[in-house]
Amino acid sequence: GMELVNIEIKNIPTEPDFDHSERVTDAVVEFLSRRRTSQRRTTDDPSLEPTVVISSFTVPTLERALEVDHSIDTAWLTFPDLEPLAAVRAAAERGLSGVHPARQALADSDVPSVVRRARDLGVALRPWTVNDADEIRRFVAAGVDAVITDRPSAAVALRDELVTDRVFRDETTGNGGAENTGAGNGGATEREA
Repeated sequence: GMELVNIEIKNIPTEPDFDHSERVTDAVVEFLSRRRTSQRRTTDDPSLEPTVVISSFTVPTLERALEVDHSIDTAWLTFPDLEPLAAVRAAAERGLSGVHPARQALADSDVPSVVRRARDLGVALRPWTVNDADEIRRFVAAGVDAVITDRPSAAVALRDELVTDRVFRDETTGNGGAENTGAGNGGATEREA
C-alpha cells in the first residue's frame, strides 16, 4: 500500500512564475488540513492513511507551510552541490521534518553517518531520484526513511527483499527477528504526480 505521498511545491525565486505571496502553498496546506480533519471523522484507523509531506527547493515556501499548519510534514529538496549533513542541520534548525537530498550528494557521503545524524535531530532522510537497484539497496540498507524514485514498485520490492533477508538472518542467529531492520519506514514514493 501507499506509505508516503510527496507533494512538491515548485516555487523557485529565479523562475518567471515565482509566487511571492505563497498563495499556492497556503492553498495546498489548507486543503491538506481540511482533508486530514474530515478523515479523522470518517475512519476508525488513521494509520491506514498515507503520510503526506510537502517538499520544496525553497525553504521560505516550507516555512510558510509551517506558519499555516505547524503539524504539516515538510522536507527540503536539496541540489547535488549541498552536503547532506549541512542540509540536515539546517533543516533541524528551521523546524523542517525532512531533507530530500539529491542522490548524487548522498552517494558521495558516508550514508550511515548522515542517517544517524538525521535521526538524532529528528529529520527524515529521503534521497531523490534513486532509480538504480544497487543504489536503492545501499540507501535502504543504510536506513534512509524512504527513496524518491521513478520506479516505486521496484523500490518497494527491493526494500521488502532487504527486510526479509535481515529478518531471516536474525532468526537463524537466534535474535528472533527483533533487531531493527535499519530500513526506517523504507517507503518508496513516486517522483511527481
